[in-house]
Amino acid sequence: MTGKLGSGEDEAAYFTAAYSVHSRHARTTEAVLALLDIPDDTRFKQAFATLNIEDRQARWVLGRLEDVMEGSTERTTLWDHMTLEHILPKGSTRLADWPGFTAEQHRSYRQNIGNLTLLRKRPNEKAGDGPFITKVPAHAASTLSITVGLAKLKAWTPRNVDQRAGDLAEYAIAAWPLVATRA
Repeated sequence: MTGKLGSGEDEAAYFTAAYSVHSRHARTTEAVLALLDIPDDTRFKQAFATLNIEDRQARWVLGRLEDVMEGSTERTTLWDHMTLEHILPKGSTRLADWPGFTAEQHRSYRQNIGNLTLLRKRPNEKAGDGPFITKVPAHAASTLSITVGLAKLKAWTPRNVDQRAGDLAEYAIAAWPLVATRA
């Protein structure tokens, strides 16, 4: 599935699933999910950990993950009052401040879910695009679990991005459980 509403491929998959349910060929939730190619938790975590996401969507996703980290089943994080912090800066103008990243890695990781977090506007502006060490005080002062843990790190590296993306993927499973697991 492409994940884009209105695409012919998705419409065909939904039609096939609906017809299979109607004709009683698909009798279980698992059968319908298989027809729709809904990923199991393992595939979902793998896809989520490598997710490059647009800024507008990232704030919502990170806000939902923060809610799960805090044990809330409802929206409590005011993500729309937060700014999106690119830990490794979005622009490459100061890449010299990030010696652990090549230009290629910068392009690959700058929008990765593991490289993004939420901060209030003023601390984010203060942190700017400088080296990681200059961002640590803003991360440490945050009240958000999704952000404050970053202050414990001594450096920001591709390995840290990958590790954090994997950790966030674990919370994503709780935030968006597979339909079949609810039954």
